[in-house]
This record gives sequence, structure tokens and C-alpha cells, in this order.
Amino acid sequence: MNGPKSGERLALAFAFLTACIVTDNPMYVASNGTTADSGDNDDASSTTEDDGHFGTDGAGNSETSGGGDTSGGGDTSGGGDTSGDGDSSSSSSGDDDGDSCEGDDDGNGDGDDIPDCPVEEECTFKKPNIMFVLDYSTSMNAIWDMNNNKTRWEVTVAAIQQTVQPGSFLSQNTHLALMRFGHDPAASEGTMIAGDLSGIIDGQALDIQWDDDNNEYLPCNGQALVDSLNNVDAPMQGMEFGIGTWTKGALDAVAAEIAQTKADHPDDQDMPGRAYVNVLLTDGEWTGMDGTTPLAPANQNPAITAADLYDNQDIQTFVVAVAGDPDAEAAADETAAAGGTTEAIDGDTPALLSKALAGVVQNITDSVVAPACVGGLPRVMILLDASSSMLNVNGGTQAGAMGETGWDQARDALSGDMSLFDIDVGIGAAEDVTHLGLAVFGHNQPAPGEQTILVDYGPCMKDNFGWALDPNTSCEMPGCDDPWGGPPISWTFQDGTLEPPGFDQATTSHMPQCGGGAEFCSGSGTYTHLGLQRIKNNQAAYHAAALMPMAQYPTNDQTIYFNILITDSQYNLYSTDAQVSAELTEMYNNGITTYVIGFGDGVNTPQAMTQLSNMADWGSGGTENYFDADNQADLEAALAAIFANLVFDPCCALNDCSDNPEPTTMEPDPIPMADGGDGCP
Repeated sequence: MNGPKSGERLALAFAFLTACIVTDNPMYVASNGTTADSGDNDDASSTTEDDGHFGTDGAGNSETSGGGDTSGGGDTSGGGDTSGDGDSSSSSSGDDDGDSCEGDDDGNGDGDDIPDCPVEEECTFKKPNIMFVLDYSTSMNAIWDMNNNKTRWEVTVAAIQQTVQPGSFLSQNTHLALMRFGHDPAASEGTMIAGDLSGIIDGQALDIQWDDDNNEYLPCNGQALVDSLNNVDAPMQGMEFGIGTWTKGALDAVAAEIAQTKADHPDDQDMPGRAYVNVLLTDGEWTGMDGTTPLAPANQNPAITAADLYDNQDIQTFVVAVAGDPDAEAAADETAAAGGTTEAIDGDTPALLSKALAGVVQNITDSVVAPACVGGLPRVMILLDASSSMLNVNGGTQAGAMGETGWDQARDALSGDMSLFDIDVGIGAAEDVTHLGLAVFGHNQPAPGEQTILVDYGPCMKDNFGWALDPNTSCEMPGCDDPWGGPPISWTFQDGTLEPPGFDQATTSHMPQCGGGAEFCSGSGTYTHLGLQRIKNNQAAYHAAALMPMAQYPTNDQTIYFNILITDSQYNLYSTDAQVSAELTEMYNNGITTYVIGFGDGVNTPQAMTQLSNMADWGSGGTENYFDADNQADLEAALAAIFANLVFDPCCALNDCSDNPEPTTMEPDPIPMADGGDGCP
């Protein structure tokens, strides 16, 4: 580090990132198994060294001397503690050692199921630098949660620890820093507050920084913030008075830290530049430098610095107003508006504070990370054969019973319990890191044909797929009373945006025709080229729309598209080789590979295998062969093999579709959901 620096910025919250918060006692368990009052040091005589960098060591950790026992009676015996002894006497739902979902299965403290730290060079974006700016005034010692006898400080510390814990989105995908602030008793440099033992100098203490003394960023450093907050006592050791709220001084120090960090990392400014975000958490009105003049003098209004950072450097300052003081909230709103975030996020109660921080994570994800990531997520279109043969068994001689048909088995492989969406791609499930769409094809009548986009490209579409392909969905009297009863059946296709199910994304149901007077279904042929033509045209329209400003899921010139064609029969008498070849070749020449899966025993003849091989060749420029799937298990294996060839950005696992499935939110998908139970979701 080439000189003192001062920190930086925040953003709203991905609620799925804080889904492990226990809502009936919100955010009181730190990720190492200690409660929020773990910062209540038994030994108040510990001191913090000043090394010219706001009291931190070169790695961004507070340097303390003296007894400094930080247990403070706050050990919840939740196991997985940072000492590594794994002592545990309680358990938490979904976690073997009761350590608040931080991801340590065996309680040895090594966090062995925390995901690997993504290397920035593997990421689509430069990891943003996030600065938590935490009010350390003695008003934070007021009891806030009466039910649990917790102070504002304790609740706020626990909330931050939960948000940045190891494995969290912020810890994995940003660089984190922490600054505490109070007031400055005198204008001279190096002044300390009488009675403060925490290392506040000139009004601030930069406890955790983004980089070390060699200007190397500190990746995945959420644990450093957790530990730092555990190791600092409550303001003035819990006294009611003694430390004021010089908020502008803190933001000025943050601005200086940002400037120094930019100077130390000139490559960060290469476009796209590294983003900075400030998150200010405060419970009271701002004061002047000496902490004695609420909301005065005017030149000490923190909105001045927030506006300068936003107007001149596009650095947002999010403000979380703790504890619901009206005057404090009005001042917080002013600072937030000046900092480009419209208004403060109200943390009037402990539960609302949890949601406020979740909102910050969501906002940084949406405004900084998602725009860079979403365009890089692969778009996959499943093109499913909806010819009538998909409803027949025994060599096509009779309609199949429930679960026996190719249609039922394909539906289960695409949307069942362990389906296409659940394939492990190394950084999560396929549905979390791809946008999947579903189309079908069948006959050419009624004009223009049965080829249809049932679900367009989108995240978390598993429920949509399952509903669209469910025979029960399209079975409606008087045309259908038993979807497996054999011909004649007249299907009624449904609009999935209506209630129920009320999907947010346009979703349409479909079934192959099941007409005729025989024991088997008939009526839908295999016009393969019409299905290929439909998905080709849809991709072009989708991509053009997604390039427009304000697109919900933007794409770019590097967005990967590919198709998976699943068919159970030959297209003889319906499509020609020339027609099929033309569509597949055109898409491949436009950068879109089509993988081909022959499904069922109807494609095992030499003629069918030749046709499948040709389609795979045309759809891949001669680089791929077709997949032979005689049954559902083979189909699932073929889908997994296709996805195994993809390389995903480890920093772009933004969704957790297990928490945020369709339906139905009446909001853009996916919508984060906080845990509503007593443990991990």
C-alpha cells in the first residue's frame, strides 16, 4: 500500500443470499457460531495499533494487543467456530453443526462445503469494491430488540456478518472493506476519542481494506469482516454517551480510500472499470466534526460527499437507516438521494434491517454484476418432437398409459425431480446458470403448423416446462376426460400466465394430436424443418430484443446459443433432407450448434440412424454425432453429456432456482425469497 486510503460502496440485497437468516430471531448468529454480542470483549484493555492505515494490519485485519478475549459470553455453541475445534452442542436445520448455515459439515471450523473462491480472471466482470461504513456512535448501544435484549450495535453487527459470511455472494464475488466511524475531537491529525479503545483515529477506523500492502486484492474476504466485528467491542464499551456521528468525515475518508485504491490499481480503470459501492449504516442524525452539533454545520452534511462521489465517479452510496428515528431517516434519505440511490432503506426493526441488507445485495447484483453476467449465460432451446408417436407404445400400435409414453418420459427428463434443470455444471445446477427455452413441432396443419414456442429463453423455467408438457394441463372436458385414455382426444391448450398457475413468463401448454379411431394416437406428423425454422426465427427476434437498452435479460455478441433436438421418429414424408439441412446449417453458420438426440426404439433402424447422424452433422459443422437414447435414463445421460462440455463463469451463479421457482410472483423472474422457517431453506 502506497499510502492511506479510504473506502467505498454498497448496493441493495439479493434475498436468496440471506435466505439462511432465522426470521424469528433475525441475524443474531455470526457465521462462526457466536452471537451478535460476541464483540462484547471480556478484556476491555485491548488496544489497536496505528500503522498509518486507520488501525489495520497489511492484510486488512485489526491488530490488537492485550487480553482481548472476544467471547463475551456470545458463544452459542453452534459448532464450526473459527478456532477450528468444531465444538458443537446444537444443530441447525440443514447444517450438521448448528453454525448458522455457514457451510461447515463436520464442525471442524474449516468451512469445508463453502464453494471455492472464484479467481477474478475467470470472471466476466472485475469484482466490485464494496465498503461497509458502520456507525460507531454510542447511540448504537441503545437496546433495540426488547425480546432478546439486543442493542442496535449487536443486531447490526450480526446482520452484516450474515450478509458477508464465507460463501455468500458478496464474499465470493466482491472485495469487501469495513470502516467504523465516530467523531473527531480536534482538527489536528492523530486525535483519538477519550475512552475509546477500538482504534478510532481522526473520526474513523478502517478495520478491513480491499487490498494488502503489496496492492494485491484480498479475495473472498467475508470471514475477515466477520472476525473483525467479533473482535471489536461495543462503542465505548457499551456506555450511553461519548462518541458522536461525524458521517461526512467517514465518507470523506472513504473517498480518499477510493482515490488511493484507484491510484494503486491503474488497470482497474480499463473499461469496463471496477465498480465501487458504499453501504452506510447509521442510527442517528449526522453531526459536525466534534460530534456535538446535530445536523450542523451545513458544510458537514454527508450528502455533499455522497453527491460528489456519485456525480463525478458514478459511485453509489446506499444508506440503511437503523432503528427508525424520524429525524435520522430524513437525513439518511437526503444522503441516499445525493448518492444516487433515491432514498434510505428503512431498518426500523431488526427484521427490517435484515431485509434492508438483503435489498442492498440485490441492488448491487442487479446494477453491477447482472449486466455483465446475464449476457454471458448460455441460452438453450429444447426442440421436442410432438408427433403423435410420442403418445404410443408397443411399436406404435397402441396409446400408452401414464408414465409409459415417450412424451411422459421426455417431460420427466426435462422437468422432473432430477432433470435437465438439476444437472450439476460445477458451479451449481444448470437452471441457475443458463436460460432455457422449450419449443415443439408436429404437423403442418392447421396452418402454419403445430411448431410453437412454449416457453422462451429464461431463468428458472423448470415449473413452466413441467406444466406446459403435462397431459393433465391440456385435458379439459368435453374434449378430454382421461389424457391417457387413447383416441379420440381433443386437447385444450392453456395460457400459463392466467391463474392458475399465473406464471410471469409467457407459457403455453401443448400435446401431440391423439385422433383417429384406432387404438393408437395419430394426427401429428414429424415436420422437423418447420420446428427448426421456428426456433431459428425466434432466436433472431429474441437476440435483437435483448440487445436493446433496458432489456430484462440483456445479451451481447458473445452470448452462447445452442439447441437440443429430441426426436423419436423419422421425418420421411414430412420434411426433406434439403429442408432440414438448410435450417440446421444456417443456424450453425450463425454460431448456433444443434445437438441431436434420437429417443426411443423407433429410431434404431439403419435409415433412422443415418438420418440422425446427418442432422447432427449439419447442426454442428461435422463436429458432433447424435446421442442414442432408448429410454428416459439414456435421455437424461445425453442431456448431462451435452452440458458437461460447457464452461461457466464461476462469478455468475446469480440465481438459486430452488429458492426462486416459477410460479408466481407477478414480478420479473427470479425474485429472491427470504427464508421463512427456522433454518436454511
